[in-house]
Amino acid sequence: MKRRNFIVGLGALSAGGAAALSTGAFSSVEAERDVSVEVAEDAAAYLALEATSDYAEENENGVLELEFGDLEDHGDGVGEDSSYFFGSGNPDRNVFTVQNQGTQTVEVTPAYQVLRFDSNGEPVDEGGELVIALGSGSGNETAELSPGDSTGYFVQVVTGDDPPDELTATFEINANEV
Repeated sequence: MKRRNFIVGLGALSAGGAAALSTGAFSSVEAERDVSVEVAEDAAAYLALEATSDYAEENENGVLELEFGDLEDHGDGVGEDSSYFFGSGNPDRNVFTVQNQGTQTVEVTPAYQVLRFDSNGEPVDEGGELVIALGSGSGNETAELSPGDSTGYFVQVVTGDDPPDELTATFEINANEV
């Protein structure tokens, strides 16, 4: 009888142990899946950046570039101790546009960005001999764009009495799902 109780008890213990170990938990998995990515030029990307003025153009790789230097038959650049506005952010008067060509509403930031440089072209936190401001016509800190919506950007360039002769800077635009 004791042997029978032992065997029944052992069977119950084994079943309970198997149930405890059969939780579906795992410590490591490796799975391979295919992914397809197509890289598009700026104007055709999900977040499209499109030139809409003489001061913006796509380079040979389809990347938007802003140029406030020598414009053929129109001048060679900005002057010292000056403030220039290029565009206004209105749909018909901007330097470039950002369009949501994706499938969901996004918040585009920054709607306003300032880059500051000293007379040697080095970035500074305050003041500066050359200040470049990039702004959206939304008038807010962010621009919310539904699929198909766009916002225009203007650029302001402010120079002191000793700005660098030439400067290349990079601005950044981000879009996040709302």
